Amino acid sequence: MSTPAGAFIDSFIDRLADIMIALGYLFSGLVSPLIVVLMLSSSMLVSYARARGEGLQVRVADVGVGERGVRLLIIIAATFISYFYPAALAISALAIIVISAITIVERALHILKSLSSSKPLGT
Repeated sequence: MSTPAGAFIDSFIDRLADIMIALGYLFSGLVSPLIVVLMLSSSMLVSYARARGEGLQVRVADVGVGERGVRLLIIIAATFISYFYPAALAISALAIIVISAITIVERALHILKSLSSSKPLGT
């Protein structure tokens, strides 16, 4: 059972983790700062789309190919691989940008479709 406070804390800590991961990528010196900013921004937009959709009473969980678990799996794998192949971090950052962009579009379309078939807010 989840409480609103627990859900807030979970989401908040997830965003802090995203920031720490991006800083790790940046400070590694193996990934361009622009790529790191794009990776962090796209990851944050995936989370924002879910939070905003659910705030509008649209179920968004499991919508999109780039949910948090998938992104974390890519990051973990790239971290290990980068020990032998340093370019793996940059490649994983680009992969995260791409799958996040796809997920943002998927979630936006899902939310808009759901909202267009429901009654207007405030009525």
